[in-house]
Amino acid sequence: KSRVAEAEQARENNREAISSLQNALVEKENLLQSKLQQALIDQDEYHKNDVNTWKAKVIELERLNNDIQDKIQRTHNDQDTHRQADLDDWKSRVAEAAQVRENDRQTIVSLQSDLNEKENLWHNKLQQALSDQDILHQKVVELERLNREMSGFIEQPSAPEDH
Repeated sequence: KSRVAEAEQARENNREAISSLQNALVEKENLLQSKLQQALIDQDEYHKNDVNTWKAKVIELERLNNDIQDKIQRTHNDQDTHRQADLDDWKSRVAEAAQVRENDRQTIVSLQSDLNEKENLWHNKLQQALSDQDILHQKVVELERLNREMSGFIEQPSAPEDH
């Protein structure tokens, strides 16, 4: 009996040890599961924070990109405005130069016309002077002829006049 009692006692002790080990195993399993669950919660929280951080960075980058695009557009518009202003300025200068050129052309035409009129007037005066010179020359020739005749007449003895 004593062996049976000892075996019974050993068996009971083993059962208690097994039960105690099972309880310890359940506690450790529960603790590990709790720690795993907390780690997963922490990791999830970390990932959520990380995702939120990246979302904020993406939003900031999009804002910066939009700012850059706006600046590029404003710069482009400013350049277009300046180019248009430069183009308008050059068009104005070309128009002014064309007007000056036309005015100069009209002045030259007017001066040429005045010059032609004066040339014609001087040509006519020269023709008149040459004509007058020819007439005077003819008169001088006639006067010289008359002078010679008169000189010849004066040199001839005159006949006595009847009184």
